[in-house]
Amino acid sequence: MNTSLKTTFQRVATLAPLLALPAVALAGGDGIPLEKIGLHAINLVVLLGVLGFFTRNMIKDGLANRAATIRTAIEASDKAQAAAQERYAELEATLAGLEGQLAQMRRDAEAEAANERAMLLEKADAEAAAIKANVARTIQAESERARSGLRQHAAELAVKLAAEQVAASITDDDHVRLTRDFLGTVQAGSEVSHG
Repeated sequence: MNTSLKTTFQRVATLAPLLALPAVALAGGDGIPLEKIGLHAINLVVLLGVLGFFTRNMIKDGLANRAATIRTAIEASDKAQAAAQERYAELEATLAGLEGQLAQMRRDAEAEAANERAMLLEKADAEAAAIKANVARTIQAESERARSGLRQHAAELAVKLAAEQVAASITDDDHVRLTRDFLGTVQAGSEVSHG
């Protein structure tokens, strides 16, 4: 016999005398004789026994069905719990994998940033060196241009000063003599080229 069925019969057996207690309490009084109460109690026990006898298969089947339903529900719950634990383990593994991927991505990003920084510094250094070289060439060219301009200006000043000194030191007689010499040279050149 099933354990739950035994428990049910024990409860019914415990309740049957309790149902007779009010009749026993009233029997002690004036108007109710004990024989009637005893007969009612016997009727009740017989009624419950007959009901139990005829319904025992239905009760047994109902309890067995109920036990099977509970057992099926427990098995389904166990399966669902196992599936949930398996899913939880999968999610934990995925999460651990994601954490690893995030850490790798962080390391890759840091390495890429360091490489980018190094490239930018190298490019900036190269550009600074090119600018310095360009400035040096520009300074040298400007210095050469300034020196050339100064030389030309100094030469012009020297020629001007020399012309002023010569003009100041030449007299009217020197002018006449220089003019004659010049004209003589021109005539001599002209005779040679015609002759």
